[in-house]
Amino acid sequence: MASRVAATLLAITAAITAAVFIGCVDELPADRPEPESWADLSTAFDTADLQDVDLVFRRGRDAIADAVMTYGKGSRYSHVGAIVLRDGRPFVIHAIPGEGSDPGGVVEEPFPVFGSPAAAADLGVYRLTDLTDEQRAGMVRYLEAQRGKPFDLELRASDDEAQ
Repeated sequence: MASRVAATLLAITAAITAAVFIGCVDELPADRPEPESWADLSTAFDTADLQDVDLVFRRGRDAIADAVMTYGKGSRYSHVGAIVLRDGRPFVIHAIPGEGSDPGGVVEEPFPVFGSPAAAADLGVYRLTDLTDEQRAGMVRYLEAQRGKPFDLELRASDDEAQ
């Protein structure tokens, strides 16, 4: 299942790329500093405008992001997460591989941490425009159920025990 999730995220990324051209996904406006600056990119977005399951893409500053950017030539971003609102505050649920003593896995962190200068060289927020409230709520439940699952370095599609 983990590979299925990875494949799904890859498919979502591809779908968003295609959808941007046909109009069913909107990029949220941002007053962005130049990419590669060390500005806090999360402050470029009006967090009051963020909604559950908005997709947050970033170009990371770590070795894994460099590898993803090398493999995905022409890509603007190396990582994706989804917004979940908690008492009106945006958090990002995303999967990260372990590094050193950090086991990685599916984590939730505040949007400003996800878009912090140490984590992000570029940041973009996209919204799926045709979701019903029921679909959006179901996606939030699914995302919340993934928290704490380990990162699946093998990207197996056969199970859902790791992401």
